[in-house]
Amino acid sequence: PRRAKHHGIDAMSTEDLKKLNKNKKLIKKLARKYDAFLASDGLIKQIPRLLGPGLSKAGKFPTPISHAEDMANKVTDVKKWEKG
Repeated sequence: PRRAKHHGIDAMSTEDLKKLNKNKKLIKKLARKYDAFLASDGLIKQIPRLLGPGLSKAGKFPTPISHAEDMANKVTDVKKWEKG
């Protein structure tokens, strides 16, 4: 989350995701609030267990980002892809 906030990007920690507790309403609200999601390679494997199928059902499963990738470039790439 620190790296994301440095770039002015909203971020959630693993603990924040756990607090959603697979609550379908909260996950739907989260999915509606944002056009796309990024998740670290390590976290992306945990998303289904932490959130259930909510983001996938909304068509917004996170795009993986490694610690080596430049976050600003990745965000630009995802924005281009979203506009399609």
